[in-house]
Amino acid sequence: MAQCIAKVSRPTLVLCHNKTLAAQLARELKSYFPRNCVELFVSYYNFYLPESYSPASDTYIAKSSSINEELDALRHRATRSLSERRDVIVVASVSCIYGIGLPKNYLDARLVLSVGEARAIEEVLAQLQGMLYSECETSAELERGCVAVQHTVASSDILVWPPYEEAPLRLRFAMGQLVTIRMVGALDGSPEAALPAAVVYPARHHVTPREQLERACDLIEGELAERLAELEQEEHAAGEGSTTKSDRLRHRTMVDLEAMRETGYCQGMENYSRHLAGRAAGAAPDTLVDYLEAVSGGESACPARTTGGPRLRL
Repeated sequence: MAQCIAKVSRPTLVLCHNKTLAAQLARELKSYFPRNCVELFVSYYNFYLPESYSPASDTYIAKSSSINEELDALRHRATRSLSERRDVIVVASVSCIYGIGLPKNYLDARLVLSVGEARAIEEVLAQLQGMLYSECETSAELERGCVAVQHTVASSDILVWPPYEEAPLRLRFAMGQLVTIRMVGALDGSPEAALPAAVVYPARHHVTPREQLERACDLIEGELAERLAELEQEEHAAGEGSTTKSDRLRHRTMVDLEAMRETGYCQGMENYSRHLAGRAAGAAPDTLVDYLEAVSGGESACPARTTGGPRLRL
């Protein structure tokens, strides 16, 4: 397999049938390709319990799940690497065939920064919020996918922690200019590494432009009205005397719509991926395969990331 990958020398996706073997295979391929980028893309759920309903006991169980942050970071690292380098091997489980949002939206949303350029801190902060980064009150609360702002007399800092990085970035602004970009060694004040430039990718894969999001919300409301009418008719025909199903669907969807309009995201965003992408009913979603196809012929987006060879070499 390694010989074939080296000969073809293109971004490569290797599928494995479970997480443990995928991780083992990624380690083995990394030993064959030490200078190249070998990533792991598997399901980030520690556990996932889908919603269910038992008519016999009239019991409804809401969806419940727990996300592994380290596995989520590896997924983001894989999509970031695909967009910046040609020498990429992604070892994935079956999770790679599930929808993760439009690659165009993900790539268009990224924030490209260079030291010395004219940038207002308010503009950068607004763009990061549009990329679904959550704002923390203090740097002590900072975690992956969050930003925090620190002000001094002479300058202002944005601490942003991309989900794929081991540590946050410190962006320092003064007089309407981005004066330094540093990779924070630790939040306790250990040495910081200076960078000439950086590219910050969205905090979540399901990032959607505001106009597209508004259209999607309108489409979701339209489908909700149709489905509520069907459910109410079914409940009336069955003589159940209640509208439990329709009420539950209405409440859940309206809460999701409120969150999407307010923050651009909601839990279970993948449930609305067809409307967010503007796909026809029954059409296949965009997956990691689409990310690989979208970026496999592109050049690096970040001048600061020049490590690794341009080809996959044994």
